[in-house]
Amino acid sequence: QRQSELVLFGLSDRLFRLFEITGLSDIIEIKNVEGEMNGNNA
Repeated sequence: QRQSELVLFGLSDRLFRLFEITGLSDIIEIKNVEGEMNGNNA
C-alpha cells in the first residue's frame, strides 16, 4: 500500500470535509498549512 501526501495552503474546512466525504483523505494524507506560499509576483 502506497501512501501519498498532499500539502495545501489555506485549505478551508468545507474543502477538507469534501476530501473526507469522497474518501480521498483515506488514501492521501492531506495537510493544511496555515499562511501563504512564498512566490514571485511578476
